[in-house]
Amino acid sequence: MLQIVAGGPVVADGSVGAGGGGGGGAKFWVEAGAATPSTIAKPSATTEVRRMGYYTAMLRRLLILLVIAALPAAAHAAPAAPGFKVTTLDGQTIDSRDLIGKKIIVLRFQASYCKPCVKESAAFGRVVERYRDRDVAFVAVHVQDTMSDVRRFMKANKVTYPIGVDPKLNLGNRYGFKGSPYTVVIDRTGEIVQRWAGEGVPSRLPKLLDSLLKPTTS
Repeated sequence: MLQIVAGGPVVADGSVGAGGGGGGGAKFWVEAGAATPSTIAKPSATTEVRRMGYYTAMLRRLLILLVIAALPAAAHAAPAAPGFKVTTLDGQTIDSRDLIGKKIIVLRFQASYCKPCVKESAAFGRVVERYRDRDVAFVAVHVQDTMSDVRRFMKANKVTYPIGVDPKLNLGNRYGFKGSPYTVVIDRTGEIVQRWAGEGVPSRLPKLLDSLLKPTTS
């Protein structure tokens, strides 16, 4: 316990004497080590609501950032190819469901009245022959064409690759047809990996097909 005395001078022996003004000094007693009760107030309900609102807003912003970060990957993902079933002029039925997982598919939209299609038919045929014994399926689809004109096209150009017809662009529109010739390449997983509108495809195809035919390493 600590004793504090006010009003008296300190004498030589360390005691406190009487002051010149009169009686002994007042004494105060303070208990050493006594605990002082805490005066920290608990947060109010309004403060708690504001705090929760802050954390909720931060969590929402974090989720938005995660979604934005994932968008580029989604944007660059290859689109899935629509399924199709084509009956060729020789009576063969080609169903994409039978090819997915086994072969690469090359869809060539062309027409008998399309001059670039006529010009490139022989070159396209040579590409077909080059990959005949490999895992590539070629299908030429004549759009907005008549059966008689298609047959004349096949005879005049000595076509050996399978040809079907799409007179009302039902299949062409599903693949984003942009005018003849229009070529779509689908990989073994069923995803569209390339679209070419216009001429020059027979010279570009081999490089792409060779890369798609390479065995994947896990």
